Parts: sequence; structure tokens; C-alpha cells
Amino acid sequence: MADVIMQVAMVLIAAGRIPAGDVITSEVDLIEVNHFIGDQGELVLEQVIFYYWSDLDCRYNVQAWQMLKSQSQIPRRHWGRRDFEATWYDRGRVRQVRCKSVYETWTQYDPELLDRKFLQQAARPGLPR
Repeated sequence: MADVIMQVAMVLIAAGRIPAGDVITSEVDLIEVNHFIGDQGELVLEQVIFYYWSDLDCRYNVQAWQMLKSQSQIPRRHWGRRDFEATWYDRGRVRQVRCKSVYETWTQYDPELLDRKFLQQAARPGLPR
């Protein structure tokens, strides 16, 4: 059901039916769709991780992350702009995050949690509100 609601929202955004003020659009440098698999092969969690490139650290740092609650949150290719876009409802508003590069991983660790060793969670810039 959530997927149908998101698809309707995306159509309404494209048609200009949802006011621009109700859509938060931002860009990141990299998006990871992560599937965290446990020791017994069970799915522990699925998340979308948003990264920015740090010239100072010479690495991608986690900017923000979102639990993958519906398939509509998976970034989709936008052929006209030659980028990808993840869209979901966030605190009563539609959020769109765009990026040039997306990759999908299946890990036995949580990359977002591991990143906290390099950059404290409170120091992350997050996504614009």
C-alpha cells in the first residue's frame, strides 16, 4: 500500500499538484542501498545510506540514512537528468534525494554503524529540513 501511495505522490509532484514547498529536494554524492545479512543468513535490516565526499578525509562519509520501509524508497534512475532519485514521505512532507551514483550491497555488518568510528553521528550534516 505504501508503494502505491508513493507512486501517486510522485505523479502528483511531476504534474505540479504538490506545492514545491511541500517537497524537500537535496543532492548527495553517493547513495548505498544496504542489506545487512546476519550470521545465519537472515535479513537483519535494509537501509538507504546517503554519503558526501570529504576532501579533508579523502573518503565518503555518511551524511544521513533511512530505514528502507518500502520499495518506493529505492533510488530510481531519472533518464532525463542522468541521475538517480530516492523519494519518500518524511515527517508529513515529500523528500527527494538526488545523486549521480548508486550502489547496492549485501553485508554482514552495518556500514552506517561502522562509519561512526570515523565521524560521530552528531557531526553528520544530515539532510536539509
